[in-house]
Amino acid sequence: MNHTRQESRNGAAPCASLLLLFAVACEPGHPSMPVVVRDSAGVRIVEHGSLAAPLPPWTLSEPPEATIGGEGRGAAHQLSTVVGAVRLSDGRIVVADGLSREARYFDVGGEALQTVGGQGEGPGELRFLYSIDLIPGDTVVLGGWPIGYRYWFDEDGVFVNRPMLGPWFPGLLGRTLDDGSLLLDSYPSGSHGNEVETWVAQGEAPYFRPVGVIERVTRDGTVHDTLIPFESREYFKRGVWRDDLAVHAMPFSPVTLVSWRERELHVANTGTAEVRTLSFDGEVRRVVRWSAEPSPVTAADRQTFRKAVMDRLRQPQRQTPSYERWLAEVDFPEAKTVFDTLVADRIGNLWVKESVSADAPRNRWIVFGPDGIAVAEVDIPGGLRIVHADRSHVLGVAVDDLDVPTVRSYRIVR
Repeated sequence: MNHTRQESRNGAAPCASLLLLFAVACEPGHPSMPVVVRDSAGVRIVEHGSLAAPLPPWTLSEPPEATIGGEGRGAAHQLSTVVGAVRLSDGRIVVADGLSREARYFDVGGEALQTVGGQGEGPGELRFLYSIDLIPGDTVVLGGWPIGYRYWFDEDGVFVNRPMLGPWFPGLLGRTLDDGSLLLDSYPSGSHGNEVETWVAQGEAPYFRPVGVIERVTRDGTVHDTLIPFESREYFKRGVWRDDLAVHAMPFSPVTLVSWRERELHVANTGTAEVRTLSFDGEVRRVVRWSAEPSPVTAADRQTFRKAVMDRLRQPQRQTPSYERWLAEVDFPEAKTVFDTLVADRIGNLWVKESVSADAPRNRWIVFGPDGIAVAEVDIPGGLRIVHADRSHVLGVAVDDLDVPTVRSYRIVR
């Protein structure tokens, strides 16, 4: 489906045919909060006021029910770069480790069970590992490289096949949806990497924001749909090629985020308190909006950003002077984006993490129900990155002062 036609059909719709203002307490299971719900050409529009007031609290079990990673626990617990983790229907946890190219299976308590994948060219082995997805039937799909190379493992962790759609090269998505189709972002130059590299080599402007589209390719490769625009972070460059060139994304730049569950995609720009929900074929079904004040950029935020830039240098001895000058010249905004993380759980809820200072001890997440109405807030330890949520548990990744990751499984207490 062409995204331009989609927007003209839904975006230019006539006035809402239904407008309803009510206290959500009137609906069973919802908190008491004024919400405007209206229908516009078949699209459900849900508009909240400020969500600053407390919502019904959900909490996480303390301590976590399982902690994966740490010294002295065997090779399976030696994690390097956690690209993601999923929880199967029987409680097993699968962690994807980027450096080893392995998916490691653990029981509900975090004890190692088996390891699949690994670096190589044989059956089930990967040259690169950049993503992990869970689709119905407890099938685990590992994303290889280039995007479009996918490795399927059944509910027992047995390698099934390696269907290839593509290949497509460096993007920001490249993920497997619940129906087995491939979701990716593409650009006029063909890929996110090409867009940035072309600007670095030829562009005169110091700032650049790649803009492309989100596309979906069906599991058998027969249908290739363009769904909706996709906006990358803004980049800033200084210096010249092969001299003192330094390029990096701007601090706290808005970006398009995408999450999904069953037959729905959730798409949002972090600079605006709004999430659009689409079917897999691009039809807009729901728009959720709320009022929120962005968090101010603090000294801790600046320090954390600077450290992250310098820690990612591949050749620190040569690159450090250039990137120190880049950091001295880059403009930090006064405020962060409205939110910075979007996670759809396995039962249709949408979890949104509000932006807070990097040194905040806790993070506040807002949970929107399948109908788009805010139903709860969750107080989560600072520094914990939620990567998976289902009916009863969340999985989060934490990194210590030595950049060593652990994966933690928490039970949700409603």
